Amino acid sequence: MKVRAGFVSNSSSSSYIIVLPDNFNPDTDFNWKNVEKELYLDELGKDEDGNTKEQALKVIKSELKTFLKSKSAYSEEVSMRTLINGLDKYVINTIEGGPGYDTMTILDNKKLRKILESSLKTNIQPEAK
Repeated sequence: MKVRAGFVSNSSSSSYIIVLPDNFNPDTDFNWKNVEKELYLDELGKDEDGNTKEQALKVIKSELKTFLKSKSAYSEEVSMRTLINGLDKYVINTIEGGPGYDTMTILDNKKLRKILESSLKTNIQPEAK
C-alpha cells in the first residue's frame, strides 16, 4: 500500500482523511468555485445525469450535507471526486489501496486534539542545563 500526502485519483481505491474546523460552514468554507470549475457540462449545458448546472450544484450540496452528518462516505454514495475538490484544503492524507471503493472520513477533532497533545507531551524533552 502506498501512502501519499497529496490529492491523488486513479483506478485503484483511495481513502481521503479530512479534518474540518469545528465551525465549518458548507456555504462559505466548501470550495464551490473549484467544484463549479470542474463540473463537466455538455454543449446543452447538462451534466452526465442530465442536470443543469444549478440542479447539479443542488445535488452536490445535498451529498455534502449527508457526508457532513455521517462523517464518512463511500464512492457509491456520493460524487467523491466532486466533494474532494470542494474540500481540498481539508484533506490531510490520501491512502491508495487495491481494488475497492473510495472512501472519505472526517476525523473527530476532540480525538485528534487528544492524540496531538499526548504526542507533544511524549516528544517534548526538557532542555539540558
